[in-house]
Amino acid sequence: MSLRMTEGRGFAAGRVMSLEVRELRGRPPAPFTLHSSLFRARLLRSVPAMSVSSEERSHREADRVRLHTNPEVNEKIDRETEQTITRTALAGPGAIQMRLDQLDREWDIERKLEANASTLGFIGVLLAALVSPWWLILPGIVTFFLFQHAVQGWCPPLTIFRRMGTRTRKEIDREKFALKALRGDFSSLDGNAKRAMEAATT
Repeated sequence: MSLRMTEGRGFAAGRVMSLEVRELRGRPPAPFTLHSSLFRARLLRSVPAMSVSSEERSHREADRVRLHTNPEVNEKIDRETEQTITRTALAGPGAIQMRLDQLDREWDIERKLEANASTLGFIGVLLAALVSPWWLILPGIVTFFLFQHAVQGWCPPLTIFRRMGTRTRKEIDREKFALKALRGDFSSLDGNAKRAMEAATT
């Protein structure tokens, strides 16, 4: 038997990965199960084949945050994501559902930037009222950073958050759809739009 990696598209967003086994004698492909010994034996060796270079992936996705992030940082984030997918898949369906719940609660980089900017802006206004008007410089700088990020997809705090491992929404969704694909959520949709929406959102 031989392992074949294929890429497909989940409903609405993200790339999902499916694993199939094709017998050498020409039999039709049969889907992996999370509990099969072959799945467990081959998954660790198969995950690196899912990867493409961070630079190629960034340009293909038009992800402005990734385009403005050091390639080594992108590679580190991608590597950690793939390792998490592998560990979670090997742990079984229960672990996959638990991880999906964690991903729903994970803050992406946009949310962290907005939360930190609003916090610093509030502190600046409060200090300007209580201490010195010069503190209004702080919310002014924060507002400029937000504008810069909206226009260019980059601002100085972004570099710090990326090095801390903060992911974009696309990166979080990529892990989510990969786990759903490994669990088999997209294996029997049969073109049904309602079931596809349910598989993409649950």
